Amino acid sequence: MSITQDAKRQMIMQQVNSQLSRQGYASLKAVRLSYETNKLNQVSYQGITKAGTGKVARLIKWQLKLKGASCPSSLDIEMANIKQLQQQCQNQKSYQTLIEYQFIKTSTVDIQGELWQLSGLVMPYFNLGSLKHYLQGYQLADHDKLHLALKLAECVQQAHQLGWIHGDIKPSNFLLSTSQESKSSLSNNTGLKVYLNDWSCAQPQSAGSELNEIFVNEINQKVKGTPAYLAPECWQGQPITVQSDLYAFGVTLFELFAANRPYQVQQPEAQKQRLSSQWARLHCQQPIPLLPKQWQRLQPLIDKLLAKRTENRLKTIEEAIKLIQVFHKNAEDEIY
Repeated sequence: MSITQDAKRQMIMQQVNSQLSRQGYASLKAVRLSYETNKLNQVSYQGITKAGTGKVARLIKWQLKLKGASCPSSLDIEMANIKQLQQQCQNQKSYQTLIEYQFIKTSTVDIQGELWQLSGLVMPYFNLGSLKHYLQGYQLADHDKLHLALKLAECVQQAHQLGWIHGDIKPSNFLLSTSQESKSSLSNNTGLKVYLNDWSCAQPQSAGSELNEIFVNEINQKVKGTPAYLAPECWQGQPITVQSDLYAFGVTLFELFAANRPYQVQQPEAQKQRLSSQWARLHCQQPIPLLPKQWQRLQPLIDKLLAKRTENRLKTIEEAIKLIQVFHKNAEDEIY
């Protein structure tokens, strides 16, 4: 990073921290700063800042956009989705896997004579982090993995029950928390909570909503989601469906039980176009890999989730839940 870039980064963080402090957030610590460019070549900066400590800690996901910028950013889309979700969930306490998001007050920031608009959302800080980071740091017993698989499926189920397709299901978008002080084991932990995060690729299942009218063109301009988890139909230009979520959930389950993804490519970051074509070929043409021997009993479930054609895939997440429940009960019976 050049000195100029570093100086601009420091200036941005100082201005953002100043605005957040005025809104009552304290003990601010930068976690991430990045930028994205829209179709009009307009740059917006996006960051994550941790506020507070201990049980009252929060994560603030914010953005800086030039005042007057017309194209919605990924965070604009996510915040609009979340607001619509919150409206749907109002007075419905049964949706326990949805994060309690709040929003910072939109304000104007002057950076070197340019006016930027600061906006963002606030979410709790999760003491176990994401599923991706948790699996990298700890070993789980078989029955704990099955228990966790059920929790993941319930998150997807609640999104679908609300009439939404998440569009980017993967381990890093599941957040975990527990009341236990120890992070090394989830055994017999009834306090484990799992939440589905990042609604920037989400869409209502039914066409014609106000959200679709505003953002559908922006969403459909390019393939959305994470290549390692994208269903074959997404690579073929078809719109995402519930079955697309089920495919991504299948990839996530494979990763949970096999400790690696079903499909992997190794290419330099500079060759992104070639990388995308390799991912497309793997998802669309490569046979479904086998789980490790100890998890072979789950292979029929994986096969039904990772079917190349949507008509051969499971139709609902409830079907997957029923199968996982059977495996989970059998695992518990073996213990006791």
